[in-house]
Amino acid sequence: MPSQAPLENVTSQRNDYRSWPVSPVHKPARPGWAGSAGPLETETTSHGAYQNRGMPPRFVRPAQAYQTSGAPMEDQTTARTDYGHWKIGARPAGRHAPAYASAADERDFASTTRANYVAHDAGQSYYRPRQERALPPSVRFEGESTVTAAYKPWAIPPRFQRERAGYQPSRDPLEGQTTYGANYVSKTVDRYIRPPASYEAPATTFEGESTHHHDYVAKGAPQRRGNFAPQYRYNAGQDDRDFATCTKTAHDSKPMPVCPAAEWAPFEHERHPDGHVFLHTPLTATAPGR
Repeated sequence: MPSQAPLENVTSQRNDYRSWPVSPVHKPARPGWAGSAGPLETETTSHGAYQNRGMPPRFVRPAQAYQTSGAPMEDQTTARTDYGHWKIGARPAGRHAPAYASAADERDFASTTRANYVAHDAGQSYYRPRQERALPPSVRFEGESTVTAAYKPWAIPPRFQRERAGYQPSRDPLEGQTTYGANYVSKTVDRYIRPPASYEAPATTFEGESTHHHDYVAKGAPQRRGNFAPQYRYNAGQDDRDFATCTKTAHDSKPMPVCPAAEWAPFEHERHPDGHVFLHTPLTATAPGR
């Protein structure tokens, strides 16, 4: 949060770094370039030194021709001589397990349906003509169908319904005792309240040192370290930091009347483009050093 105090007329930055009167440097006019009017008739050094010598053709090794031998091929080659047919003796007979022979099983694993229904050859298939759908006649049927004659309504008598029995409470008062009243008798429950324990200090004074007092020694309250982290807001009344950089701390302000170059300005006689300055009279012994 910026400070609410009013800004002074001249800041420290403006007071320390003032503008110096610097005279402009006059550069002499550069002469224009004057080229030759005609073409160059002689040979340049570059053209004489770097001449086209040509490039020799690239050497290509010719392919070697295959020379066939005129001698006939021998019957036995080195491969046939090295890798010959070796005779391997018969392996001695050892103990072998007898050949497996399954028990005679006449089951064909066919189900009853598969055994009863044998597939027959249907022979040549024939074309079945399309059947036309017969629509019901438009004339009303006046007779009696077999369904109507067989299924006729029966005369079933109504079901006998017994009247619901009504509860009639007795008007005479109950003079005896019910089973509920005999089994469930009210019992009193006594609540026990435990009295609080009271501490009774001994009458004698403890003159020794307890283990708690010996082990746990008071070390004092912990001190909080200073927080130098950047704050979220700036408080002008509590933050005393000057926010000065290393350059501003090392280089103090130099006023203009005290600067040695200010005393040489009236004696300036001549200034060259390279920066050299010549004065009217030589500096006296009291003049500041260069």
